[in-house]
Amino acid sequence: MKNSKQLLLASLLIFTLPFLNSCPNTFLRKKESTNFQKFTEQIIQREKQNNLETKVKKNKILKDAPSYKGYSNGHCAGYAISVARDYFNKNIYFAPAWDAGYANRITRKISGNEEFKKLALENKISPGVIVGTFYSKSFYLNKRDMKGNKVKYTHLMVYAGIENGEPIFYHQFIDKTEKIKLSKLSTKHLNIQEVIDEK
Repeated sequence: MKNSKQLLLASLLIFTLPFLNSCPNTFLRKKESTNFQKFTEQIIQREKQNNLETKVKKNKILKDAPSYKGYSNGHCAGYAISVARDYFNKNIYFAPAWDAGYANRITRKISGNEEFKKLALENKISPGVIVGTFYSKSFYLNKRDMKGNKVKYTHLMVYAGIENGEPIFYHQFIDKTEKIKLSKLSTKHLNIQEVIDEK
């Protein structure tokens, strides 16, 4: 447990401190940096809990998106990764949205929402993975990722599974956490680009 805690803390430090001045799609922003230690402790505490409620809900689609305290506007990356870790037991490391693939493992490149739907219905994508999503209205599309490349996407979601024949996702979109159907993604100008899983 001690090594796990140290590894988690190290991943938080490595992948977030360089981005305290960056976009609201990361799970920390400059004005909230004073809460960094408190927020880190909250994450570690959740890792320790592993409570019955989480076990019961594992891999089951919830009525509503999971809710956390401590995530403010635009913290899509922190929210999505926390859900993947807490509800699907994924060992996914925290990182800004556009660097999540570097910190973890990109399992598929996706050409858009319809391709994702086809693969999900064929059971070729498992619930609990992170989905890197292009948001055409984002103010941060001209930013660079940690390797200096232009970002491919600025939004993360969690794939929750199939419900009534349609892929379902959990995400935090601006100031709202929600459970959303794939068919509704286009109404928010969201287009899936990558599937990210634990290493």
